[in-house]
Amino acid sequence: MKRKLILIITALFLMFFSIGDSNIVHAEEYFDSGVNYQESTDEIINPDRGFYKAVAASIDPYSSTPWFEEYTFDKFQESHGVFHLRIGLEHFSKNAGYEDLQITTEAKDALNTVLSYIRGTNSSAIIRFSYDVYGTQVDGKYKNNEPSMDLIEQHIASLGTVINQNLDVICGVETGMLGPWGEQHGTKLAKSSSAYYRLVEAWLKAVDKSRGVTVRTPDHFISWANKRYNLSLDEDNLGSFKGIDDADYPRVGLFNDGYLGSESDLGTYNNRDSGIAFLQKQAQTTLYGGEVVKAYEGSSGESLSVIGSYNSIGHISKEGFITHTSYLNIDWNNQVIASWKTDTYDGDDQVYKGKSGFEYVSNHLGYRLVIRNLQLTNGIVNKSFKVKGQIENVGFGNVVNKKDTYVVLYDDEHTYKTKVDFDITKVLASSSKSFEFEIPLDTSINVGRYNLGIQIKDCKASDDSNKRCIRFANKNLEYDEELGVNKVSSIEILNEGEIATGNDDVYYTVEFDIGDAKLVSGELIQQVKEGNGALAPKVEKDGYNFLGYDADFDYVTGDMVIHPIFEARKYTVEFKSKYPASWESGEKIQYVGYGEDAIAPIVSRVGFEFMGWDKDFTNVKDDIEVFAIWQREKKEDTNTSTSDSEITTEDNSLVEEESTIVSNSTADEDDDEDDGYLIVNFGCEGSVSGILPIGLMGIIVLLFKRRRLPK
Repeated sequence: MKRKLILIITALFLMFFSIGDSNIVHAEEYFDSGVNYQESTDEIINPDRGFYKAVAASIDPYSSTPWFEEYTFDKFQESHGVFHLRIGLEHFSKNAGYEDLQITTEAKDALNTVLSYIRGTNSSAIIRFSYDVYGTQVDGKYKNNEPSMDLIEQHIASLGTVINQNLDVICGVETGMLGPWGEQHGTKLAKSSSAYYRLVEAWLKAVDKSRGVTVRTPDHFISWANKRYNLSLDEDNLGSFKGIDDADYPRVGLFNDGYLGSESDLGTYNNRDSGIAFLQKQAQTTLYGGEVVKAYEGSSGESLSVIGSYNSIGHISKEGFITHTSYLNIDWNNQVIASWKTDTYDGDDQVYKGKSGFEYVSNHLGYRLVIRNLQLTNGIVNKSFKVKGQIENVGFGNVVNKKDTYVVLYDDEHTYKTKVDFDITKVLASSSKSFEFEIPLDTSINVGRYNLGIQIKDCKASDDSNKRCIRFANKNLEYDEELGVNKVSSIEILNEGEIATGNDDVYYTVEFDIGDAKLVSGELIQQVKEGNGALAPKVEKDGYNFLGYDADFDYVTGDMVIHPIFEARKYTVEFKSKYPASWESGEKIQYVGYGEDAIAPIVSRVGFEFMGWDKDFTNVKDDIEVFAIWQREKKEDTNTSTSDSEITTEDNSLVEEESTIVSNSTADEDDDEDDGYLIVNFGCEGSVSGILPIGLMGIIVLLFKRRRLPK
């Protein structure tokens, strides 16, 4: 049955951090919502984020017929929260083989119709225009299809009028225009740094200030920013630059169609560290994404394999949070994405352990919101009810476009919406934001039990549209498609003086007994609604790897005490000798648990007495190398010049141990007289410090000392 919208109220919003602690039916006291606070690993389709579907077409100047059928968008909205519209303007450029034309009314009408098709879905669109939408080449070179910058600026101004009429479905603009596919490389104009100032300025003026615009590389951004603000930025200092307090500066970001292909992302960065640091700030307010590519890490830049150092799941699962990656092409690179689907995620997020790498990336592109610790009161007619809790963003990126937030009461007949002052764009990646709403109730509301929902939708959407609303990613949370509402609980609306009848919800205590481990985050004692799951606290223990917990708490049916499982880390203890020795028993290389002792092997050496080891190998807490200490055995040998007390360790040079090797041969003094040299001894080259240079070991050389012989 169609619900009737009764009222829309604007309420004030106060923010603080306290949490209600009981499930009580008195109207003025808080009780738990009953939401399952665990994150689901299900795919949640939300606008402005995720793996996108690219659709491309070249505009006919003289036809208002849309270039795509409506069913195209209906079909793809089921698995894509964002479309990537690639619009070709070849027919408006003489250099592309046509005429230099202004954007015609027919072309704008066709674009409007295409955007209206998207309006009928739950998806949004990123849009990019170019004069070579299919990336054509002649003799291996891209065509210089672009018209003059003057005409490009005029085209941008005209296209901006259409974009501004459809801001509810346009989530971002890639400045495009230059180069094949609008990827801003490969043509003369695309290589002109001066073109990017004019390009960015044209788009900033043409598009409503609520939307960001992006360029292909940090260098393009620098070309704009340096001229706009009289700066001296370069790719080395860009990452440390704090930004400009200006309305336009936070609107300009990057798109990346060489994503994770190499250390430079196929020429995107000249200084990767600086570029990443720049994105860490700038992509909080702009959408960042593009196309992942194969690994190009060979010495000559060729692709040696599909997966390399940068496009691996291990790398993107860390860097994605820094760059706030929000969208990627589902179809490119198809080999990389196929590999991600067969790779297993093995990072720190216990929720995704054992899931595919693709699932992890897909769920973390852009924002991913989970509601936590939601507490509420019942309501009193002509007074109010209260709601408080937190919203956590576990995704790579942020909600960059302003949204409106509503608290909604609804049943089969009526819907009551209250707009609240809560800025979801401030719930940044890997953070949470607390809220408390007090919702006024006037006498028009009927007493009874209502579903309680939260709706978050784009501020540019019409009041009667419930498309493209944000869904929370809590496990088993209901979502009302018709209303665009996350159903989080139910409450009773009472006349003053009445007591709520309550409900039959049963709660159990789940206790996490972590012993001598350290609590990093989360709660050790939780009250969990029957059938819901507890939230795993994050714990750590010095010298141990966390393996998980000893019981499943995804579906709680009684009180529970749960213990973490740890495994002692293994450290390598390697016993060594700088010089040849006999290893009689024991292991040279041992793997020892944290805090445990290694077992010394037995070692000997001809002519030397073993004096022990150079460091302690008990209570091991790190990888270590242990070297033997040797002392030459005492011998009565007049030819020996080495001190009997000589001791060698790994810190001593070879000289101390081997500086004199006594010869058992007798030199022929007559031979010495012939050349004026007397043989002193034999030695191994390299073993006599300060006499010979280091050379090949084992080559026997004669050491001579010149002296004058008696006549």
